[in-house]
Amino acid sequence: EWRDFIGPVEFEALVRDCAFIVSHAGIGTVVMARRHAKPLVLFPRLGALDAHRNDHQVATLRALQGRRGIYTARDAGAHAVGGFMKEQRARWLGAQARSRLS
Repeated sequence: EWRDFIGPVEFEALVRDCAFIVSHAGIGTVVMARRHAKPLVLFPRLGALDAHRNDHQVATLRALQGRRGIYTARDAGAHAVGGFMKEQRARWLGAQARSRLS
């Protein structure tokens, strides 16, 4: 689900309840995901595309690459990231189904 803006209380609730997060490489999102042990798929905003004032998110991404639970399209290609996302969604759906039964 995509939204233009989410307030901090709702954002934390969504992070808590999700299987994984696909986001830009903003440090606030990274911190929140780590707090709730959620995997991240990061796509930095690029200054060259006028998506941000400069490429500081690329630097953030470089600093985070290789850390457990943090994935990018550069890690092993977009196909690997897509497979990861499908796997995480399946796990999350299974957990949701099990929690409804208990």
